[in-house]
Amino acid sequence: MKGIRLSEAQARFVQGGVSIVISSRDRRRVPSLSRALACRVADNLRSMQVLLARSQSIQLLQDIETCGRVAVVFCQPFTHETYQIKSDDAQVLPAWDHAEADRMTHARAFADHVIPMGFSRDYGLVVHAARIEDCVAVGFTPQVLYAQTPGPDAGERIAPP
Repeated sequence: MKGIRLSEAQARFVQGGVSIVISSRDRRRVPSLSRALACRVADNLRSMQVLLARSQSIQLLQDIETCGRVAVVFCQPFTHETYQIKSDDAQVLPAWDHAEADRMTHARAFADHVIPMGFSRDYGLVVHAARIEDCVAVGFTPQVLYAQTPGPDAGERIAPP
């Protein structure tokens, strides 16, 4: 399947401290998932990586290595604005250069998003806590983008810009 190019606004959103959950499946189609710690979109907006704690993502990483399929959900907790990106070319990679800085930036931004909801800053930071030595990336080409914000357009495919 051919990849799509994200818009600048979509790239800012997925890298902007939102909640990120990545899922895959095994050969029997049993799902696996994990919370991602950060996202990095390539300068050309045609590929991306999410950062995971390996110790919290063992089954997911095995499934990605087996089938290469992922669905990644990006949700802004306060507004529930949500997008889902699917791909069938995912691969497990070493964490990118500066991944630790990106993880901390993402954790602080996530904390800023959940404080108005009554959560503490510490909660927002703990959700994204990990030792960089334990982190790996999952790289993939966005192939399909869906609007998943609750409402009449939820589940609609978004055309590439």
